[in-house]
Amino acid sequence: MLAANSHGDDGALGDDGSMTTTDSLVDIVAGLRCTFDSGVTRPLRWRREALLSLRRLYEDHTDAMATALMADLGGGKPRLCGELFGVPNINMALDNLEFWAADRPAKHEWALGWSFVRPEPKGVVLIIGAWNFPIKQLVEPLIAALAAGNVALLKPSEHAPAIAALLALLLPKYLPPSVARVVQGGVAETTALLAQPFDHIFYTGSAAVGRYYRPPSALIGLNQPVPLARSRLCPSLHQPTWPFRFLLFS
Repeated sequence: MLAANSHGDDGALGDDGSMTTTDSLVDIVAGLRCTFDSGVTRPLRWRREALLSLRRLYEDHTDAMATALMADLGGGKPRLCGELFGVPNINMALDNLEFWAADRPAKHEWALGWSFVRPEPKGVVLIIGAWNFPIKQLVEPLIAALAAGNVALLKPSEHAPAIAALLALLLPKYLPPSVARVVQGGVAETTALLAQPFDHIFYTGSAAVGRYYRPPSALIGLNQPVPLARSRLCPSLHQPTWPFRFLLFS
């Protein structure tokens, strides 16, 4: 098991996927932030071990993923092909980890000394998945988050309940809950999550729901970057008057 700090009771999920009183969303996010603040996720060695653990999850449970996908979406095992891009993406991250994390020279205006840009992890990341690619749209942002030294909270789509339950069962066996956590549920849980202080939010889904992702951040005064994956329907858009960077990409 990958080593990480543990903070408090891991709690439980109700039969309907909602949170029980033993483990509030506030406690979950606070535990994730405590892990990040401890610095345990920053070393490249830790990031590499986390990515290798995630790859083992794929390798050990391909058949279980296929069964859950067929239960949620129908079709046969070939449906899983579109969900397995996580493995080559993990390999790519492993191959490029040192390069991505390396200092980059920057313009220096003085005769003595030097300047550089150092990539730093953001902190606690929220990943909200979609029903049509319920594994891919959760795990691929998780790969990026772990490679950058972040911790993550994953919210699977409530419209893919078999996959959501499977990921909630499997992920703690490969990554400590104090590093990566799955929260199941629907609109109420997602609304409650958006009230929490995340440092970055990944969202994949409809434009109607995507419009909701700005107000909570604005209300609590956070500068939250929010990549919104909207298939081929959106150009790149940035509004300087918004209180946080807001990116739509195809």
